[in-house]
Amino acid sequence: GHKLNPKEMVDFGLAKDVSYAPGQDWPELRVDSQLVNKQFGEDYNVASEGAGRLMEQYGGNIQDMPEDLQGLLTDMTMNMGTSSLGGKFPKFLGAMRDADWKQAAAQLRYKDPVQQNGQWVAGPGGESEYYKQTGRRAEDHYNTLLNY
Repeated sequence: GHKLNPKEMVDFGLAKDVSYAPGQDWPELRVDSQLVNKQFGEDYNVASEGAGRLMEQYGGNIQDMPEDLQGLLTDMTMNMGTSSLGGKFPKFLGAMRDADWKQAAAQLRYKDPVQQNGQWVAGPGGESEYYKQTGRRAEDHYNTLLNY
């Protein structure tokens, strides 16, 4: 995502109109929390439907997954987009379909994970760009999957 500046917030209907002249500091804005919540809800529903379609494309059903893992997949879809998640993480999605949570965690964290002595570990590619760039959220998703 990106942090909206005040003009963008007004343009998107998230705040009331403000006066602004180039070169001025942006004024303090009061954000309409109802509009923000409405927009978030709409975005979340789109992501949730996208996550469900992704699982269907991989022969699974998101409703068969534990609720927190449905939320995890929806969060990733919301942040990456359906096409990007489906294109960059096919083995992750396959593991999610198969309810192989440990492999799903490894596919999320590592580029090419390998199994050694029954454990998933980093392969020659090291950590995935997703894991390195996303920070705490990716770590939380990884740990959530490992706890199953």
